[in-house]
Amino acid sequence: MSVIVNINHETADLGQYDSSTTDGNKLSVTTGAALVGSYGMSVLIDSTNEKYAYKNTGYEGSTLRVRFYIDPNAITMPDTSSITVMRIVQDGGSYLALVNAYLDYFTSGGYKLKINYKADGGWNYGSDYVITDAPHYMEILVVSAATSISSDGTTQMWIDGVSQFTATGLDNYNSMQDVNWRAVLGAMVVSASISGTYYLDELIVNNDGGLIGPCAYNPIASIDHETGNLTQYTSTTGTVSVTGAAALASTSYGLSVLINSTAYKIGFKSLNEKPTTVRARFYFNPNSITAPTDDSFDMFAFQQDDVTYYDFAYVYMAWNATDGYYLYAGYETDDLTGHDGNHKIISNASHYTEITVTQAATSISSDGTFQWWIDGISQESITGIDNYNLMSDQNIRIKIGAWNFGAAWSGTIYIDEIIVSDNDSPIGPHGVSNPHYMKLLRKVHIP
Repeated sequence: MSVIVNINHETADLGQYDSSTTDGNKLSVTTGAALVGSYGMSVLIDSTNEKYAYKNTGYEGSTLRVRFYIDPNAITMPDTSSITVMRIVQDGGSYLALVNAYLDYFTSGGYKLKINYKADGGWNYGSDYVITDAPHYMEILVVSAATSISSDGTTQMWIDGVSQFTATGLDNYNSMQDVNWRAVLGAMVVSASISGTYYLDELIVNNDGGLIGPCAYNPIASIDHETGNLTQYTSTTGTVSVTGAAALASTSYGLSVLINSTAYKIGFKSLNEKPTTVRARFYFNPNSITAPTDDSFDMFAFQQDDVTYYDFAYVYMAWNATDGYYLYAGYETDDLTGHDGNHKIISNASHYTEITVTQAATSISSDGTFQWWIDGISQESITGIDNYNLMSDQNIRIKIGAWNFGAAWSGTIYIDEIIVSDNDSPIGPHGVSNPHYMKLLRKVHIP
């Protein structure tokens, strides 16, 4: 899947969009609006004024698929009233819309979602679908007709992963040709007498039509470096910086870690949570760094966020003349003994790794677990771990960068797209919300 828009609001502001119209800060990013993760978009309605933020896709093509989350949040809406909450529009010219998504309300049925969509002959409406006053996710697929004289385009809508509407045989070729698109989220057209606040979150657009699906994991930290600086970290030390060269997942910025001594170079992020299961995913690239033979350094760790700062799971990079670059991952037990797995050879290129650790059930049991993956492939799965005390009632933090050198390396490594979750659902590569769920639904819902 080629993701062309991925907005999760975890920058705590509207900075992930290209532009916004807030109607006096009535469109904002808040913790209360978070439908996945720590932040979401809050849309306060007290008039018919529009308020929205948009992201240009830079894409001109025949297929678009969009997914976003919405929660009505008990907003007061008169009978038959409506709000346009999402639209895909032309990025220039007349800014004509291709598809609109609406939150409607009917006294007889409550809140409903629907879409309308453009064909060369005009606009068409899908059916209203009843939703509860709770978070839901909506997914829309638009595919162009093959030629200007064929009628084989399609438009489809899913709510919470279940197909609710399909239109085939569409003559929409001209509507989708030679146009770049932008995704818009907020309140574009608002009926009178609506009052209250609703929430939007997790906007993803792809250009190959592949299922996006829900965010099954629950992010408790997300560092994408798209602020262009180090402000997403709680603190940093040493020669770390955010640069364009370090972007590793079709984004604009990543973390550059300049290694020119054995001094520590680390970004810290306090999570302010005490999870019994924690999982992380991050991208990295050795970037041809010069390494001493048979030496290594730590690149990532889960760590207690208190006076002891004990690590309880970690990833480190190493090099030798036979294998080149390789990774180790491991964990500590309550006796503070480190347990490293087998080394895994990697290429001098961008990779992503995931690591998860689960606390033992009691102080006398040995049923904790540890797993890690490289590029989505399981590398090791360890059970029977005695780690209850290390993780018991502990706020945790992550540390990422380079430390614990045996000797001086020379060069710069890149790290990017760090996500931490407090459950064991797969995070997967950048832009894919839930790989396991996606595989399951692909058999049922993908056309």
